Amino acid sequence: MAYHFDKSDDSLVIDGWEKGIADNPFNGIADMRNANIISVPGEASVNFKTSSVTPPASSGTMTTSSASGDTVSLSNNFLETGQVIYFSSLSDATKGIALNTFYWIEIVAGGVYKLRSNYSGSSLVDITADSLTGNWATVNMGRPKHFAYASLNVPAYWMVDHLGQVWSNSRVTLSSGYWTFTGNKVNTYSHGNGLVYYAASDGTNYIFLFSDRAIDYTRADSSAQVSWNYQWDPSAGTIGVWNNVPSPVLKAVGNVSHEAFVAPTNQVIYCDTNWVGRFYEKNPATAFVPTTLATYVFDQTNLLPTTDTAQCLTYLGTNILVGGSFNVIYPWNGFSTTFNYPLLLPEYNVTKMVTVNTNTYIFIGNRGRVYITNGTNVQLYKKVPDHISGTIEPYFSWGGATTLKNQIYFSCLVTTNGGSTISQYGGLWAVDTDSNALRLTNKLSYGTYAGYASAMIANLGSNPAGAGLYIGWDNGSSGYGVDTTSSNPYTGSETTIDSDLIPIGTFQQPKEFTKIEYKLTRPLVSGESIVIKTRLVFDTQNTGYTTALTDSTVGSYSGIGDVNFKNAQWVQFQIVLNSTNSSPSYVRLKEIRILTI
Repeated sequence: MAYHFDKSDDSLVIDGWEKGIADNPFNGIADMRNANIISVPGEASVNFKTSSVTPPASSGTMTTSSASGDTVSLSNNFLETGQVIYFSSLSDATKGIALNTFYWIEIVAGGVYKLRSNYSGSSLVDITADSLTGNWATVNMGRPKHFAYASLNVPAYWMVDHLGQVWSNSRVTLSSGYWTFTGNKVNTYSHGNGLVYYAASDGTNYIFLFSDRAIDYTRADSSAQVSWNYQWDPSAGTIGVWNNVPSPVLKAVGNVSHEAFVAPTNQVIYCDTNWVGRFYEKNPATAFVPTTLATYVFDQTNLLPTTDTAQCLTYLGTNILVGGSFNVIYPWNGFSTTFNYPLLLPEYNVTKMVTVNTNTYIFIGNRGRVYITNGTNVQLYKKVPDHISGTIEPYFSWGGATTLKNQIYFSCLVTTNGGSTISQYGGLWAVDTDSNALRLTNKLSYGTYAGYASAMIANLGSNPAGAGLYIGWDNGSSGYGVDTTSSNPYTGSETTIDSDLIPIGTFQQPKEFTKIEYKLTRPLVSGESIVIKTRLVFDTQNTGYTTALTDSTVGSYSGIGDVNFKNAQWVQFQIVLNSTNSSPSYVRLKEIRILTI
């Protein structure tokens, strides 16, 4: 419980913020959103928010072009250098600009742009006629599915969306820092089912994209990016033809997982139905070249039973763990032809696994349960509470998951048992591995709790802002994007804490409370406020609350207001903390006290 009764004055004290959200509203805090309870245990303060790094969708017309300056005039002045457009119609497609071809724009003046034909921006399009007209549109991001991190020497991040498009922050737009499209073609077999960054010992670096039945790759090191190579066959070291029937090196048919990762042994390992594939450089002294089979090792292992399908991977100790679509995790030592003793689970559909030190956290099934294993046994670790849904037996689908700073971050999409969407869980959740405190740490930049975070990765750059994450999202309305955590706190009264449902009396023995008081550890500054609301029954979020106290007085450490709980049997409190971007105190709450005076 996050409350107790002070015997000295018989007051009710609420102060257990560091415990996070409880399994049910009778045993602890019912809900907690956008609050920081980790930095100073015992305090609840406003958390840092996220901001979008996604270029907005746009389209328009090309009204004129200039052959002498190799420029075009586009009808939208909000485009930025580095964004990608294509032309769906042209008055003449023989004058340097082609239909349905990717172009990276460069601002010349308001509404006037140059066109570059590659991701590095080095090749200027030579326009050979004036007065071309046409219709253009931006390349829009799909649902983020997988992230890949380069290295500390090349601090760039890459993402593949559900359409198979690869995006990166290695060359962002100039003013807003939007992630940009790298220009890979999306073919019949592209669904973005796996992505890794592979750093070879000789300094060459590659991005490998796993589509439905094809592996595509490109160079991704400090040299200018070369063009994408499609349908690489690692068993032969050959490259195929874009949008042609791929070689059967990937055995899966259709849109299935090819989740991939680079193991600590610097081996690329990926899922492929009941197979696990792997490739790695043969000799660090020899340059790794994907088209030269002698420079690397490739093998495939028919690891899982034919009735199961590999869906996710992680590394635990010396074993590779392979999560299947059934209720089994298959430990593999990397060289045997079969797995070790399997880990049997109480639910089906292993979706994600995250390893921290000597434990792996398992996101499985549809009940919102996270399990933990040390490689020998499996136990229930945490349950995302049903009570937030306002219904019983909701259905959970897992999104992305990662770890950073002793936190397990994850997301989930939740529906009623009948399949109707519940827009209360969307956002970024976290569990602290030290205290096991669960909370919804971040509403994402699209501004609702619909949708979910579909992928995420730790930002390992120097002193990243906020929690230090990149978060891919689906807003639930066919809108997709990537957020980054920021150093700005939430300012729109978006940090809320719903207390336990607290028993304060019975029908025959009611208890009368008359005053409510809050205590901060730092005073409010200009633009900050605290609001305390109450209700006498438990319902879904924000239903039935009545404001009991509001304070925005600069310099206030505490304040007091009137309440009337006469004849009440239950009471629940919602605390709303609102910070400011200008020298914030972050509204650092220590306790709420309800008095009988």
